[in-house]
Amino acid sequence: MGFTSKKLSCLFVASSVLSLTFVACQKKAFIDSPQAKPGAQTLVTSATFPVIVTDLSSNGGPDITYKRGMSAGGNGGFTDLNTANKPSIDIDTLVHMGIVNGIRNLYKEPQLGNGEFYLDGGVYKTRESADYTDMMAYVLNHHLELMNQIGGTPTIYPLATQYLDTAGDYVPLPTVGASMSAFQQNFIVWASKADSIAGGANYHSIWIAHQEPAHTLGYLNGLETDAAKLTNIGRFIRYWKPIAAALRAKGARVGGVQNNSANSIFYQATVDSLVNNQVDLDFLTFQFYDWGNRSDLDAAIASLKSYRTHPNTANTKMIVDRGMWLGGFASKMDCINTSKGLITYLQGERNYMDYADLIYAHIYDDQHTDTTLMEFKVCAWLNKNVLPKRRTLTGLPAGVDGFVTSNSTKLSAALWNSSTTPQNLTLQLNNTSFPQSKTLTVMKGTDSVYRAVPLSQTSWNSTSKTISVINLKAYEFVLITLQ
Repeated sequence: MGFTSKKLSCLFVASSVLSLTFVACQKKAFIDSPQAKPGAQTLVTSATFPVIVTDLSSNGGPDITYKRGMSAGGNGGFTDLNTANKPSIDIDTLVHMGIVNGIRNLYKEPQLGNGEFYLDGGVYKTRESADYTDMMAYVLNHHLELMNQIGGTPTIYPLATQYLDTAGDYVPLPTVGASMSAFQQNFIVWASKADSIAGGANYHSIWIAHQEPAHTLGYLNGLETDAAKLTNIGRFIRYWKPIAAALRAKGARVGGVQNNSANSIFYQATVDSLVNNQVDLDFLTFQFYDWGNRSDLDAAIASLKSYRTHPNTANTKMIVDRGMWLGGFASKMDCINTSKGLITYLQGERNYMDYADLIYAHIYDDQHTDTTLMEFKVCAWLNKNVLPKRRTLTGLPAGVDGFVTSNSTKLSAALWNSSTTPQNLTLQLNNTSFPQSKTLTVMKGTDSVYRAVPLSQTSWNSTSKTISVINLKAYEFVLITLQ
């Protein structure tokens, strides 16, 4: 429902000086009537609005310092300077992203002509590709941190093809022995030199490897079982161990193991294998395709905390190297350009805030370069407006969730309604001296429309210290700034 404010009076009943247990606001308002002609309004003399309360002197959780980013690339895509990834990096900069995941699949790239791994007189050698190092430098020059997710093995090496998989993401490992050792050593040289070419002798990007090795490495004789997935995780860890150790010794940071949401039952077993194999990582990396699903995140954090109990990994943090919400949407566009889809993004953001001291970055899986998409507008708002200090938020009705951050001069809040029950809310700001001169901006997502809410509908009142009325129909969200 839309409201035009006429008069506001609120009764506050407090159980203590600092906490409100009940707040009722009565307000004369014009409510859009579905029976009325277009533009007509029906006068309602009294309405009760749920009041949600934020305390701007409170500590609502750990400081929010993690980076947000988007993935770029795919099967050869990250080395495409012009038609795919330059525009993508430009947009990431425009919306104030902090990190990029540059994804490559060396198993599928030989036909693209990069030729970074080759045979010379029967000797395995490596060289740099200008396409790749130029793209790395392009990211660096745009003040973005780079993560390199390098999967697959070039086909010049003997491959362990007894592990079979017909899926499109198949990335076999080298055979154990001389082939494995040769590729590991060449990878170390290649990765280190690529960093130095892109950013100088003291520059180091973040290095991780195959996405989702539990399944992308293939299964022995093609037989997919939980035991086969655990075997693959162990195979990957043993493959990655010397590479990770050598790159870290050179000053780089490394991550692993890129398990996805469907493999959450293996998170702790993965950490146990890392510890047993004495593999030290700067980041535990995960791929979440149930982005707003709290249980996956909780399981990942539990495994991270277990890994951090060991002396060499006490400061390891988590990175979501790729993620998106895929369940319940007819298409990817429905996920990234509808309010219902973006609510899942905001839900994930709120969940990450709860563990902000343990998270280094989260990266959404997207390469779109259309800034009219709701996804980019929400990302831009988050990066520009979310502040380090999170505040408590209480009194949320069923189906409504959100978060609030603030400092001495600014407040930012996100609220969304993931239920089918419309809500008309008031946001009460406790312990603030923000004056009436503060500028209020409210952006709303409705279906595929993202628009500004007029001040005649939602306004700031410094006397009552309220932002009202916040109208949220089913699957709508609002992004609020007061500054």
